[in-house]
Formats: sequence, C-alpha cells, structure tokens
Amino acid sequence: MLPDFPPWFFMTAQKELQSNTGIQFTEAEIKQRMDFMKLRYKTFKQVQTEGASWDVGAQYLRANDDVWEKIFKKTPFAGAYYHRDDPHFSKLARLYGLDNVKKEGETEVVVISDQTEKISDGEPSCYEK
Repeated sequence: MLPDFPPWFFMTAQKELQSNTGIQFTEAEIKQRMDFMKLRYKTFKQVQTEGASWDVGAQYLRANDDVWEKIFKKTPFAGAYYHRDDPHFSKLARLYGLDNVKKEGETEVVVISDQTEKISDGEPSCYEK
C-alpha cells in the first residue's frame, strides 16, 4: 500500500520521532502508521461524492441518509467522517496526494496589458458619459 520511500526517509523519521517523543519506532512501525495515514487520506477522498457537499464552517460533509448509505457501501471506513472532517487532511494530501495534482490543459500564455481600450459595439454603454 505504501509507496517506496528511500531508506534515509525512515532513518530521518526514526530520529525525529525519538527526538520529539523519546520513543524509538522501528521501520516496520513507521510503515504501518504511514499505511494507516494513507488509508485515512484515500477514505476521505472517496467520501467526496455526488449529493454530498462540504460545510466549511461546521467542518463536515453534508449529505442525506441515502447518500451516506452509498458512501458506507463504497468505503466502510467513511463512518469516521460522518460527524467531522479529517483535521489533518491537508497534511495527508501533501504526502499522499501528489497523483491528484490538477493539470492544466492550456499552455498558451495570455498577456494582460496595463492599458485599456474602448471597444464600441455601436450601442450606448451605461458606463459612457
């Protein structure tokens, strides 16, 4: 489940965790926790479905019971997000969401000028004096 990380990544993570918590984690323990974090990320992404909308103020997904039932069938772990969002989603997306980067289709450069030019269409404008 976990993408391949270089060995130095786990050595660095082990040192940081021990420095911050005083606990020595093995590489296997770090991988297990990272797999769980990836599951959280993927589950929250799957909750975003038609008929559901994100309530920014309340920080949870609004959906009627029928939509939630469909979500639960698709991904059983989604129950964790029935009442609240994932508070660490943006951090998880930085680690696991690199394949979801929006790619722009257009490569044409549009030059925006500092000068304006009046375009007449033959009709009087409400902005003309």
